[in-house]
This record gives sequence, C-alpha cells and structure tokens, in this order.
Amino acid sequence: MRQAILIVILAVTPLGAETKVFQAKHRPAERLRELLGNIPLQRDASREFNTITLNGSAENIKVAEAILEKYDTPRRQAEFLLRVIEAGAGVDKAPNDAVDLVPAELKSMLKYNRYTLLDSAVLRGMEAEDLRLALLNLNGRVRFNVRESALEMSVDITGPPTNIKNNQGNDTTHWPSVLSTTATAKSGETVVLGASKMRGGNNALIVLVTAKLLP
Repeated sequence: MRQAILIVILAVTPLGAETKVFQAKHRPAERLRELLGNIPLQRDASREFNTITLNGSAENIKVAEAILEKYDTPRRQAEFLLRVIEAGAGVDKAPNDAVDLVPAELKSMLKYNRYTLLDSAVLRGMEAEDLRLALLNLNGRVRFNVRESALEMSVDITGPPTNIKNNQGNDTTHWPSVLSTTATAKSGETVVLGASKMRGGNNALIVLVTAKLLP
C-alpha cells in the first residue's frame, strides 16, 4: 500500500520582524503614510482610528516613527487676502486705486498705466482644508500646507458658468478654469498668482494673494 505524504508549508513572519502601531494626533494617518516613501516595511493606515500599523525590522520601524513624529504636528491657521485687479491703458473714468498694490517688476512687463481694484476676499482656515472662495462672478478654493514657516498654496478659480450642449443636445453647465496654480509665500508676503488678458478687450486681469500665518 502506498503511503500518502502530506507536506505542509507554513508562512512565517521573517525573523526579527516587529509590529508597532503609530497613533496620529494631528494629521490624517493616510496622508502621513505617504511620507514614508520607500522604507522597506508594511504600513497600513486606519481612517477610523487614525493609526498606522508598521510591520518590519526594528531599524526600519524606528526610521518610520521618526518621520511620522516629525510631521504629525498641530495644524496651523492662516489668513489669505485675495485681490482681483484690472489693468488697463489710456484714459477713462475707472479709478487708479490699485497702482501701489501691483509689484513694480510686473508693471514694467505689462506696460499699463491704470490699475483698478475690482474685488477682494478674506479667507481664514486650517491647514490641509479646502477654503472656499467667491470673487466677482468667480468661484474657487484655496488649500495650503506649512513647510518650514512658508505657506505652500494651491489655488483654483473657475467661472463664470456657461451652458453648453452635450452630444444628446441637452444643456449642461460648464465651469471653465480661470486660474489653477501653486505658489509659495512667507507669512505676510504678497505674491502674484496670475495675470492674463481679459476677453473682449486689451485689459488684463491680475490676481494677488497675501498669506499670513495666525498664532
């Protein structure tokens, strides 16, 4: 009678491997996990408990924990002053009330002699949140992170809305992108987000932002 030989192969954890759970206190665990890069260890983030489970060698876990602790800092608050300015040439009745707001270097490039403040908005919010923006008939959002006391901003402005027909002949609302950019500024510094020609004329539209970290 032949005897059946059963061979069982067990999957075992590599020798020296450890498991630790990092409890994030200030930042989303899923975002912190992205900072671990190519460190050779397993990392599982829990949105429910805001934790990251690390599995690997003690050395690699130690490196990962140092990175997580460095960036799991309290989120900062900031205030943003956004201004929309129309730049034009020639003589008309529009006020020249924003001439001192536009940087001299930009004015030398645009060759306009009149700068009118069309609208402004003040936004306040927390780091890594979407701050909603409304200027004139435009809408958008501002999002920022703090890196070594500098504000890294991403700004998206859309509108005004237009109706276009789809393939079935039905009208759909389209929000065209007016401005989509990133910028870095020190607290209290004013930067130019964009300058572009306005439709139907020779004037230009300039968007400025002044960013300020709050205590």
